Amino acid sequence: MFVIKDKFKLHTLHVILPLVLGIMIYLFIRPNPTIAENIINWKYQPSTQLYEYTLIKILAGSLPDFFWLYAFLSMLCFIWGGYKNIPFYLLFITYSLPILTEILQYFNIIFGTGDFFDILAYIIAIILNKYLLINYQNQ
Repeated sequence: MFVIKDKFKLHTLHVILPLVLGIMIYLFIRPNPTIAENIINWKYQPSTQLYEYTLIKILAGSLPDFFWLYAFLSMLCFIWGGYKNIPFYLLFITYSLPILTEILQYFNIIFGTGDFFDILAYIIAIILNKYLLINYQNQ
């Protein structure tokens, strides 16, 4: 595994880039506009032809969830100076709340579409982030 010493590059790779990628998926791949897109009056509508493929639909729906949680966990790691310094309750809430919201959406308790692939994306984001940043210590 490689180590990035420059904090700007590290933060860009683990926080900024995932957020930008997630936003790009929303803006340029998903055919249905979100509330945020309606607020900013976003006019671009991607072709629905690409979205007909099941894999594209799953990835376009779940990758933004993966990216935002990965970026948020990275930010927590950088702010607290490493995983070992993040308070347990904060990690517990950050790990469980996204999954819980998907479950509540699935059972129509809260608004949204509960999706197994979103839960899977969250679990992968947690595991990958922990694996990649477990040894990060604030210098």
